[in-house]
Amino acid sequence: MNNQTMTENNIEGSKIVIDEIGYILDLSKENGIDKEFFEKANEHLVFVAEKLHISKLQAALFCHIFDSGILNPERHREDCSLISSLQCTKCEYMKYLNEIDELVRINYVNRIMDRKNLSRYTIPREILYALRKNMEIKPVDNKNISAEKLFFKLDYIFRNHYNDEITLDEMYNEINCLMQDNQHLMFTKKVFSYELNECERMLLIYFCYKEIIKKETIDFFHIEKQFSDFSDKGISDYVIFKLKKEEHILQKLELIEHTNDNGFCDKEEFCLTDKAIDELLSEVKTDIMPNKKEFILSSGIKEKQMFYNYKENEQISKLIDILLPENFKGIQERLAGQGLRKGFACLFSGEPGTGKTETVYQIAKKTGRDLLQVDASQIKSMWVGGSEKNIKALFDRYRQYVKKIENTPILFFNEADAIIGKRMKFNDKSRSVDQMENTIQNIILQEMENLDGILIATTNLTKNMDTAFERRFLYKITFNKPEKEIRYNIWKSMLPGINENEIRILTERYNFSGGNIENIVRKKIVDATLYGIEPDLSKIITYCEEEKNEKTERQIGFVA
Repeated sequence: MNNQTMTENNIEGSKIVIDEIGYILDLSKENGIDKEFFEKANEHLVFVAEKLHISKLQAALFCHIFDSGILNPERHREDCSLISSLQCTKCEYMKYLNEIDELVRINYVNRIMDRKNLSRYTIPREILYALRKNMEIKPVDNKNISAEKLFFKLDYIFRNHYNDEITLDEMYNEINCLMQDNQHLMFTKKVFSYELNECERMLLIYFCYKEIIKKETIDFFHIEKQFSDFSDKGISDYVIFKLKKEEHILQKLELIEHTNDNGFCDKEEFCLTDKAIDELLSEVKTDIMPNKKEFILSSGIKEKQMFYNYKENEQISKLIDILLPENFKGIQERLAGQGLRKGFACLFSGEPGTGKTETVYQIAKKTGRDLLQVDASQIKSMWVGGSEKNIKALFDRYRQYVKKIENTPILFFNEADAIIGKRMKFNDKSRSVDQMENTIQNIILQEMENLDGILIATTNLTKNMDTAFERRFLYKITFNKPEKEIRYNIWKSMLPGINENEIRILTERYNFSGGNIENIVRKKIVDATLYGIEPDLSKIITYCEEEKNEKTERQIGFVA
């Protein structure tokens, strides 16, 4: 159960809880639960209270809710209402509401609000089952739990309703209690800060749950399945109608939006907006399992053959050996044991097309490490202060991932020229943008100093690199253009259809990088596809001359 633990062992002794409930109800028939009743029913009340771990007054109220709810759980009729069952006035009933609220909080009782905002009470089916089997029930306190625990509780509740184990009303009741008990969380405070009705609030919580626990988007099938019920089928129909019209309050508040795949909008699939994620889940994401959507997964990287000059090959092979899981942990422990920094920051520098970026992918593939890739040029925000916030949030997330992911992921700064240049000296004429860039650099320098994981940055320029950055990169690998023998191997691997003499001609004539050679091979394949004829050596030389005259800035590795 979500809020109770139930023991399979039957309650000791000859007494059965349902029998005791019957005795309590019989003794309260004449005058309700007055003082005389408590004296007559004391033995039975003590038994029920002890077995359910509640007070005697709560036990008496539970018995009457059990009686009125079990007779007519679907509609609130006057002859079986709780007030009628208790034989009390409305004023007397008000005195019992705090105790009933506690029964609701521990999920012994469901409070269900009707369309007129009037409440009725039922007993959850799991409690009824436990009573029928004479099983012991123990409440679990869900107050002041962590964000992580709250979302795992939501997972349990949503799955129970999805599998038809609880009704829609019961789902609403359990989630409301859970949220009310945990208003210390920023997530809960923010959810309640929006002016939403209960259904709208539940849908927003469902979107957040899907983002955090399931990492899934939501379509109309999910909404219909999760927000329909035999007692109120119209809820999901209304929600879907509003979403289709783009008039739902969550859309108006810019909290949900259509999913977008490669620029195409899916009108029947939805997700949280970036605004909603920032407002609702910034606290939660530091406490919950890693979001794999942020990563390039090592399992999805295609393995490619790489060609390096002798020096680069030695350095890269050594780095792979260091980052292999069976070696990395031991190396870190030994460094930490001697009071040294255990993070690994590496810099790959060199001209475009020399294989820096592809090498990072292949290192990730060989070591089984996922990549958290950052386009350094896009870190800078158009709003002053935004960039600093972005970079701090990035390192905060990465720190959490290092703690929670067994095989430490790689934080990959691609094209890092924009953030590792020399810091500027300020005067009265200095621009605020320059000061912001310096602030970003200082934050990154401090984070690199405290790094526990693996950071790899690529850059085309190193002459302008700040000396403070240079010191913090433990391994610096320069990717030079491939030497003649390596160029020959690249041509041979990528153009298997031409003879060795032709490969020698191309190798001798053109001092290309692997990226340049790949461009030429791509042009050859395009023409062969279009015209049905394989280009000969003269045509390939034409491609080479074109490539020679073009100023390319592509970062494509020399691969086969």
